[in-house]
Amino acid sequence: MSITSWLSEMADRADFSFRVNGKYPCNINSYRDLLEHPKKEKSYLKDNTAGSILYPVIALWAGLLGDDNLYEKVRSIEEQHLEHCNFQYWYPDETSEAHFYKNDHLHGATLSHLYIEEPSGKFLEQVFGECGKMPAFQALSAVKAGLWPLMLVACRHYRLPVPLHLLQGFAKIRDNNESPIETTDSAAVNQCP
Repeated sequence: MSITSWLSEMADRADFSFRVNGKYPCNINSYRDLLEHPKKEKSYLKDNTAGSILYPVIALWAGLLGDDNLYEKVRSIEEQHLEHCNFQYWYPDETSEAHFYKNDHLHGATLSHLYIEEPSGKFLEQVFGECGKMPAFQALSAVKAGLWPLMLVACRHYRLPVPLHLLQGFAKIRDNNESPIETTDSAAVNQCP
């Protein structure tokens, strides 16, 4: 199964869950509340899907991988089920160095109200354009020391999104009309930070 097939299946299942009021992705962080998920009230849906990074991440990968059908699925989910939802992405900021590896305090900045109504190229410009406005990433000690994989470990451990700065190499490959899947050039990864 390819990455696009997996992401497409994830989008299909989310869409189906919304249509049948099944166990759709939500922003609940309490296991007790999650056991009672979902409830049938419309306000419940709005409250528990008020913000999302899941769908923007799927749209991001659809754009990077050139899968217009998958990108359209995410647009359809937003249009049909999540018009109220704030699609967003997280970026490290000046406060992140002190808190990134301990997760002892909120840190970072959010690019809010991402618009996926535009074609995927515009969406990618929007999310990657913010990387240039967030120079704090380059100042992180792990990045300066060339140990940027530690960022991935910290993101996984503390359930933070991967900083898009690390994916800029994929965007450059896409802009050069190359497939990120087919390339064997490790320089794309080395250029990320």
